[in-house]
Amino acid sequence: MLMLDINSYNSSTGMANSKLREKPKWLTATSVIVILLILGGIYLIFYYTSLRFEKPKSEWQAVFLSNGQVYFGKVVKTTDKEIVLRDVYYLQTAQLLQGPREGHVVSAQAPLLIKLGSELHGPHDEMRINREHVLFVEDLKSDSPIMEAIKQYQP
Repeated sequence: MLMLDINSYNSSTGMANSKLREKPKWLTATSVIVILLILGGIYLIFYYTSLRFEKPKSEWQAVFLSNGQVYFGKVVKTTDKEIVLRDVYYLQTAQLLQGPREGHVVSAQAPLLIKLGSELHGPHDEMRINREHVLFVEDLKSDSPIMEAIKQYQP
């Protein structure tokens, strides 16, 4: 007489449950490889699409922000979250009024270079800029008009 353990027998397949519970070793190895490939792909996507900066080619940079403001200075540190800028300058437009011409007052706008720290609230000459707001960073040529104005401003 054939005796079977009722608890370990699966009537639908005619096989013992212990055989069904065993997974082939190749399936486990394949699963691990697939997971590693997915994680590697995610890492590469974040690594190559994150906003990264190369070593500056010049001492001075222009940092363009998403609100339209541009700051000029020396990038001294970059992290995943911020850019640290020192010796900071920015442009401010001044309204210049000229004498009347034929009964009209003529006005013109002139950009003024402002040194960070000369404002009423007296900030330190360093900015920590959130990288989410940075559009791009450009190296400044030593003979650019901005650099000429900075040279005149510095003692």
